[in-house]
Amino acid sequence: MNYLKRAWLSVTRRKGKSLLLFIIIFILGNVIAGAVSIQQATQNVERKIKSQMGATATIQTDYENMKDSDWEKVEPLTKDIVIKVSELPYVKYFDYSVGGSLGATDSLQQYIPEFLANQEMGSGGFPDPKTYAFTLRGTQTPQLIPLEERIISLTSGRQFTKEEVSSGKPVALISEQLAELNNLKIGDTATFKHYVINYETNETAKETDYPLEIVGIFRINQLQANKGKSDSSGFVQDDHQKAYEEQTAANTIYLPNQIAEAVVSESMAMFAEQSGEEAPVSAENIGQPVYVLKNPDDLEKFKQEAKAYLPQFYIVRANSDNYDSIAGPVKSMSKLAGYVLVVAIGATVLITTLVVLLFLRDRKHELGIYLSLGESRGKVVLQTLVEVFMIAFVAITLAVFTGNVIAQGLSDSLLQHQINQMDQFGGVMYGSLSELNTHTTLDDVVSQYKVTLSAGYVFLMYGLGLGTVLLATIVPMAYVTRLNPKRIMM
Repeated sequence: MNYLKRAWLSVTRRKGKSLLLFIIIFILGNVIAGAVSIQQATQNVERKIKSQMGATATIQTDYENMKDSDWEKVEPLTKDIVIKVSELPYVKYFDYSVGGSLGATDSLQQYIPEFLANQEMGSGGFPDPKTYAFTLRGTQTPQLIPLEERIISLTSGRQFTKEEVSSGKPVALISEQLAELNNLKIGDTATFKHYVINYETNETAKETDYPLEIVGIFRINQLQANKGKSDSSGFVQDDHQKAYEEQTAANTIYLPNQIAEAVVSESMAMFAEQSGEEAPVSAENIGQPVYVLKNPDDLEKFKQEAKAYLPQFYIVRANSDNYDSIAGPVKSMSKLAGYVLVVAIGATVLITTLVVLLFLRDRKHELGIYLSLGESRGKVVLQTLVEVFMIAFVAITLAVFTGNVIAQGLSDSLLQHQINQMDQFGGVMYGSLSELNTHTTLDDVVSQYKVTLSAGYVFLMYGLGLGTVLLATIVPMAYVTRLNPKRIMM
């Protein structure tokens, strides 16, 4: 009789033992399936959130790991270093930006959202808010990163030309809110004022006009607010934060780095005059570099290879670095699911091995007859494997679906428990350049968490389940191969 037919008859005739093995594999399969589902869901949400955060990195001073005495040892970040890092194969494009601020005048007003305009603002204080009304965002390339990443989009006009950027021509891109407020259009020249403050007397020491030709007007595409709760004063923090972000973005002026450097140099010269120290060289004042990578998955490789070019006390940070701190509950659940998966696989191997071994000991006379009739040991082993795999395949097939459903309900409960056990994050904001900030909260992570029945999950589950069963039958197979038919039949 064919060993496959014998395996089928053995399974159908020994209904009690077959059912027992089925129940054991089904229960343990559900545990494995649940753990696999949770881990895949956490991996999916991590990929989605990090993709939303963007594959953007920058070079910063490692403040967290520096001592007070280390500040004297910090070397300046030079253009050569920034350019060397940009030549790594992972970089799609890069820019470095010199920041600064310009002030408003009676004829050129700062945009203030209605929400903030209606708030009762405190009086007094120095310097006057109009002295730093507009945020400068310099660029070294006509390929503006905020435009490329669709953080802003041009509604009229154009980007800078290569010649305008390299020569430091006084041209600018402004927001449509600022243009509408001040009746500005493409081709107009807006005169901004730089107020150089003498901080010893808290007075304006010098005023410099910066006339800039408006070559482009942009719309702000991304304005995300941190989600928070009302504070003791009754203000809703998320509305206030959103309005503040809108004000900052609308009052950002994009212009060539050379113009921003000139503004910064004026302030540095006043600082040097007051402190008696030498003003920093403007050519080395390159601001903060930003690297947009081709693929978010390359971030770790980029960090490792870029580190070789950086002076001491500098590190590479990415927008997605905050994921671990934001997604604490999800990461904890993934870690717990990993432990459960290891234990479940170990338990499946152990219990299945013992059950199959006990079943084979009860059938040693049957197996001895097969061997004494001339059946090869290989076919006897294959018959046993087929019997176990027939039962295991059905049990795992059912566990794929039931385990996924169980994982959905269980993970929701575990996730809520983890959230209740920790302080809620109002939102973690990572800052490189202001317009590249990402405002991702725990709520955003939780909303992306979904346990789904995907093809990858099904294949992985069959691989793990059947692989575990195969591993569990190794010891029983050794028992079959050592059977001596003469001794059994005596």
